[in-house]
Amino acid sequence: MRYVSWLLLFAFVFVGCDSLESDDDSEGPAPPQAGPQLVSAGAVGGGLAITATFDQPIDASTLTTGQFRVFSSLDNGRGAQSGFASVTANPDGRSVTLTLRDPGLGNGRHTLRASDVASPDGRMQPESLADFEYRINIQTPTGFIVQKIVVTDFPANKSNGSTWDWDPIASNPRRPDIRVTFQREGRIPLYISNTYDNASSSRDYTFNRAASSDDPNVPFTADYTTEYLLSLVDDDFGGDETMVQARFRFSSKYKLNNATQDEIPVSGQRGFRAVVHGVWVY
Repeated sequence: MRYVSWLLLFAFVFVGCDSLESDDDSEGPAPPQAGPQLVSAGAVGGGLAITATFDQPIDASTLTTGQFRVFSSLDNGRGAQSGFASVTANPDGRSVTLTLRDPGLGNGRHTLRASDVASPDGRMQPESLADFEYRINIQTPTGFIVQKIVVTDFPANKSNGSTWDWDPIASNPRRPDIRVTFQREGRIPLYISNTYDNASSSRDYTFNRAASSDDPNVPFTADYTTEYLLSLVDDDFGGDETMVQARFRFSSKYKLNNATQDEIPVSGQRGFRAVVHGVWVY
């Protein structure tokens, strides 16, 4: 009888210990894996863009430019931060190309910050950083090929309040018949445009044709440093009347960004505004 009791006690202790060991060896649920984190960044395209590479695949459909910022590594993000004009997922599924809104970052060490970039299964990393060396070689243009000029604003009336055009029938609109000329002051125009009749100051007008087959037309190449005169002209029966003008140099409009296609805003007298469209020449 005593022998049986010892056997029962031994069995109980053995089973209990085995049960305890099983509890110690059990594993809880695995912690969730973090979302995509930056592993590297670098300038590409001569400094006009930045590539960012992550440690795992990313969900391209959720990417926005607002998820990325770049700043000087020296101020740890306390100074000015630059954003991006566009973000494009690369074919490898783990990297993106970010086009800088303002490439004038300045050469040196910079940090890229990525926020809330998602994986294909929805995991996100609140923030990750990657340092990189930024270098850009700014080119100086030699000129600008003007392709078209868009007038966006001009005064509805003359400075004395009278209308631009005279019409014996009072009910007819007394609006100007406008065209533009582009030239160096005192020189033969490089461009004399087509005309819009009864033009309204509340509309935009695109000039991309010549007044006639004998007149200078777009495109033409303007010098980088020369001062030019853009004039808005009222084409009257009694002769042309210069309405407003704007003086500018293309060198004052260049953004130090190695741009190719560009839109140059121009402003002048009495709220005259226009945009010169074209291509930088290097």
